[in-house]
Amino acid sequence: MLGRQFSVHASSLCAQTPSVPKVTVDAHLNIDCARKDEEYYFDESKAGFCTFLVEDALFRVHRFVLARDSSTFEDMFSLPKTPGTCSSDDEGPVSLSDTAEQFRDLLWALYALPSQLQISQSSSFQSLPSLNRLLNIAELAHKYNFTSFEDWALAQILALASSPSGPLCTGSSATCARIIHIAALTGHAQLSTLASDAIVRRLLAGEVDPSQTLLSVANHHGLRKLRGAVLYTRLLSLENSSLAETPRIDRKLLGASERVGYLNAFQSLVRLWERLRVSPPSFSFDECDNHEHFVGWWREMWLVAGRSEDIQRKSSADVLGRLECMGEHLRERVLESGLPLECALAALEGVSSAFESCMENLDSHFCEP
Repeated sequence: MLGRQFSVHASSLCAQTPSVPKVTVDAHLNIDCARKDEEYYFDESKAGFCTFLVEDALFRVHRFVLARDSSTFEDMFSLPKTPGTCSSDDEGPVSLSDTAEQFRDLLWALYALPSQLQISQSSSFQSLPSLNRLLNIAELAHKYNFTSFEDWALAQILALASSPSGPLCTGSSATCARIIHIAALTGHAQLSTLASDAIVRRLLAGEVDPSQTLLSVANHHGLRKLRGAVLYTRLLSLENSSLAETPRIDRKLLGASERVGYLNAFQSLVRLWERLRVSPPSFSFDECDNHEHFVGWWREMWLVAGRSEDIQRKSSADVLGRLECMGEHLRERVLESGLPLECALAALEGVSSAFESCMENLDSHFCEP
């Protein structure tokens, strides 16, 4: 028995009005081993049902459910009934390229009662669907143009991600990468910024692995700040791999071009630090009566701090680590100096600004993907 392959062009997903999806026949698709889904195979003889094959699972659901929200399925159902459109029996199901779990989660949302979706702000996170289910709903709702369900799922993901104990603060590299991917895929700017900034902080703090998955997501969506943080963390891991018992990155797995890329980035970061080491961040404070004196003192303290043992123990390419250490060292000296507090705070803010600028531009030290 052969199933029919249903594919959606990427261009149709971006159009303002969903276009009719292309349906083709896949002569190599065999459904002899397919099983009926336990939750969403409605074995009823009434008209209006359509059968789908997703991986090895058969789903039989009513067209009305899938045609809601001006979805892509509504366009499919409007096609003239010809081989390859829609069948209510198991002989010719429409085959989807999603996973059975993804499609099952989308159907959960489509069949859910209003009370299951209307979760108040006072509700606990335990009352929310699982993060994986929400991500599946958001991804497939976006793919098939279920706009209201996409918005609903993204709102719940944002609520989870904003929690101090949420997945962005405690989740694995793979989980964080998927949240960033869904946020970028759906164009949710707030979630994308929140997720990227949180993962960059965790990467630099060594709390999450600079995985290939994170790097792939950053490259795919053009997230330069995230890409820079992943590559920077990898570079430092490579430099320290000979000392680590379980290095994050195996040097032996790197190709020749990757080795050259990391070497060039290393040299570029070393040159950056050499410039920063002798040039303290500039700042201005108009109300300081003795600004010139303070600037001279600040420059002297900056040069002294750059020669401290704490700084020298950092990797020569660890510009961010050295800047952070400089800020801590100078903060103590400034507070002990008795100099005007407002002027001192402006100087320390200059260090923070230099740190942020370096972090934003880490990607520029590495070759383009």
